[in-house]
Amino acid sequence: MRPWQLILLALAGFATLASAEGAPKAFDPAGSDPQAIAAVDQAQHTLGMPESWHKAHYIEFTFGSARNDSLQGKGRHHCWDTWTGRYRIEGDSRQMKKHYIVIFKNINDPTSAQVWLDGEKQADSTNQKLGKQLYGAYINDTYWLLMPYKMKDPGVHLKWLGMETDSTCMKTCAKVKLSFDEVGLTPKDHYWVYINPEDHMITSWKYFAGEGDQTLVTTWEDWQAHGPLLLSGKRKMPGQPTSMVMGDLVASETVKESAFEGP
Repeated sequence: MRPWQLILLALAGFATLASAEGAPKAFDPAGSDPQAIAAVDQAQHTLGMPESWHKAHYIEFTFGSARNDSLQGKGRHHCWDTWTGRYRIEGDSRQMKKHYIVIFKNINDPTSAQVWLDGEKQADSTNQKLGKQLYGAYINDTYWLLMPYKMKDPGVHLKWLGMETDSTCMKTCAKVKLSFDEVGLTPKDHYWVYINPEDHMITSWKYFAGEGDQTLVTTWEDWQAHGPLLLSGKRKMPGQPTSMVMGDLVASETVKESAFEGP
């Protein structure tokens, strides 16, 4: 299994922590280092938090991969009404060899999914199965896009690891560890996040799978304003031809209602 495939599977497990039963309802600073909180506060201030997030009523993007800057396939396309929880995800399934469209009445309830395969509406059994699978894709893909906005989510702990050279850009950056409460499927997973002290932008992250030595490093680059949000469109993997791409980016105060009306 390729490293980027490994991290996609792993992220779908631990990133559910914020909605897990028993999870805390707000970020608790008592479980984090003051210097780490200050670095993250500066990064989120640069992103316009919390006002920018509150204004982002609608988010749309395509989660895909590229090899040597050439896109590989169509990726997964997402449309999200962040206020009501309505959600649409579509793409091509290699396993089923069909095009799927899944619309959730509320993404926080995977059982609310309605599924279309090659344009045909599916029965409840298919709705339940694909609804659960693609809820995991929602968790994974939105975290890859929006992690900087989620660094002070409920259940997150921030640890100050000092100033260190980020090997992806050779700049001295603040190094902050993100770890998580004992919730979700893989709570032992954690990150090192590098923040440039000059502009307070995230330059890269390093992912650790549990307590083992499986890791993945990607950059955070191609930052651009999309409506109220400042988003990074590319995650390069140093030394590899593969990169993750966040394409077709839209963040808006206005919802595209047609996205939630089915095929």
